[in-house]
Amino acid sequence: MKDKNFLQIGQKLIIVRTKFSGEKIEYVSQLMDIDENENLVIAVPIKNAQLVTLLNGTQVSILYNNSETGMLEFEAEVLRKVKGRVPMMYIKMIGKITY
Repeated sequence: MKDKNFLQIGQKLIIVRTKFSGEKIEYVSQLMDIDENENLVIAVPIKNAQLVTLLNGTQVSILYNNSETGMLEFEAEVLRKVKGRVPMMYIKMIGKITY
């Protein structure tokens, strides 16, 4: 799964959720870790200085910048959330990385 285009720990992410109406909403997050099952552990996204709750099973697009290839994107699904000093979410890739 890890190649030169793959995410790096600490990398800034843009999470895009599409509402039923078709409206796209962007949230800012950061990659905190990658677990043993290759699920991504990200900081719970923030919008207007407030934490955003995404329900388990929600499908989102993840966008990030790669210094070699530019902006990349993949589809992901929210698995679960973890409370703590830095609230985090586990997500899994459900699509391939596209340019």
